[in-house]
Amino acid sequence: MIRENIYAELFNILQGLTIGGKPAFKTISRQLQMWSDVNIADTPALYIVQRSELARVVQKLPTIWELKLSLYLYVNTGGDTTKTPSSIFNPLVDAIEDILVPNPPALQEQLLGGLVTYCRIDGEILTDEGVLGDWGVVIIPIMILVPR
Repeated sequence: MIRENIYAELFNILQGLTIGGKPAFKTISRQLQMWSDVNIADTPALYIVQRSELARVVQKLPTIWELKLSLYLYVNTGGDTTKTPSSIFNPLVDAIEDILVPNPPALQEQLLGGLVTYCRIDGEILTDEGVLGDWGVVIIPIMILVPR
């Protein structure tokens, strides 16, 4: 397992995500910023954050690694009272889900270019819609399974 290759491939896949033929994100980075430090013109912004790694060991079998990440998605309505933060972030979350979640009935996994067994949303997606005014924040938990 070469960790950096895995994280770089996830970054590349998310960076290439489009909605309606346009890039989904104006900013994408692996260095988290606070939403309050992001320029409105740089939204929607997506940040990929490594959280933890867990080794699953079974005697006489290869170690299986679980890599846990969080995607931080920031959007801003720009003062447009006809929009809510959720009306901006919902299509983005859908697009992320579509690229990472298996597609029944084929159950094709996101393999990050063949580097992993799967990469998918795993756990509760946290959202903040409007409490931050024009800002919306979504935190999406990601789990990558890597056989060694």
